[in-house]
Amino acid sequence: MELQAILRTLCSARESDGPIVTLTLEVAQARFPPSAKAFLRNAVQGRYDSTEDSTASRETLKSISERVGQYAESELHSEAQGLFLVVGDHTWQPVQLPVPMRNFIHVGRLPYVAPLLEAAMQTPRAYVLKYDHLEGVVEDFEGDTWREVDRIPSAAVKRDAEHKSSRRAALGRTGTRRTGGGMGGGGRDRFERHFEDATEAMLVQCAARVVSLQKRAPSEAIYAFGDREHFPFFRDHLAPGLRSQAIHVGPLPHRHEDLLRQAVRREVGRLTKERVDRAIMEFRDRRSEGCCVALGPSEVLPLLDTGKVSQVFIDAYDPLMGGECSDCGALYDGDRERCDPCGKALVVASMTQEVVARSVLHPPLPITFVPRSESWLKELGGMAALLSKKALRTKR
Repeated sequence: MELQAILRTLCSARESDGPIVTLTLEVAQARFPPSAKAFLRNAVQGRYDSTEDSTASRETLKSISERVGQYAESELHSEAQGLFLVVGDHTWQPVQLPVPMRNFIHVGRLPYVAPLLEAAMQTPRAYVLKYDHLEGVVEDFEGDTWREVDRIPSAAVKRDAEHKSSRRAALGRTGTRRTGGGMGGGGRDRFERHFEDATEAMLVQCAARVVSLQKRAPSEAIYAFGDREHFPFFRDHLAPGLRSQAIHVGPLPHRHEDLLRQAVRREVGRLTKERVDRAIMEFRDRRSEGCCVALGPSEVLPLLDTGKVSQVFIDAYDPLMGGECSDCGALYDGDRERCDPCGKALVVASMTQEVVARSVLHPPLPITFVPRSESWLKELGGMAALLSKKALRTKR
């Protein structure tokens, strides 16, 4: 199941009668390290010792711990750096991820998916083009999953008799060596002209294929591997709005596919960090101007369904427990017991999870997950937002 489908399923889950445990564990190279084992053991033991849990709940937590431990010991892939699990009496959803995760546990009546959404946002979809003089290969990369989408061959190049007899593969400017001897000047010129035309035509087709993919499933970046000289044939035939996404990463590493994938992962990581940094910088600028910001859960939560929130800032590993009205769905931070409009009793809920569920199930509600090192978010109570220009301006 795709990551987005898993997110939608977990965010749509109904409350369980028994405890639902959400775990994130730090793993690496198919290893369940001692630190993660100790965390799992201590976290579950802490729940055993809680007076709030019944004997049945304690037994459930014990069986969950054993099942998670067995899975982590035997099922990890070599590429996994983080492990996300939602486990309950009738629930089992493990997700292995190519990005690091913290050791973290949340126990409630619903899955807590903020760490999974943060991981998904760190591995956004990208389209990758690999090209040489023979063909262009278009791949879809998302969540460390690679899928070949299309393979577009170059038009056949007419080779004259001199080229056939010499058997020298004249790779031209897109290859690793220049067109050599064994061919007269006129023949070489004709070959290079056919070669250039065929290469350009193939890259134009690749651009058209990427444009069609973007309409179906938009990506955040388009990475190309091949010779730099012919890259403009591809980039300049993309739709104008996509050209800024197209990045030439480097030459095609023949017989070293792992190097190519490492380069894409680095580029995706850089892209994600830049996106978060830009969002935080915009928030700081707006806050300093006292313009269109909401500071703290008490200001953000009432605005979530008004269309005035353009960006929410939260910490994926801070659940921010509060209350939700069982009748109208209004959200409240703190220890309030009843809903203001309808007077109904509130049920305990994670405000972070409620924001994430709204973002996943009812987009668009853009979220920026703020790194734990950014202390300003905690000082604001764990939540902040940018408001749209239509929102009321409040001087701070």
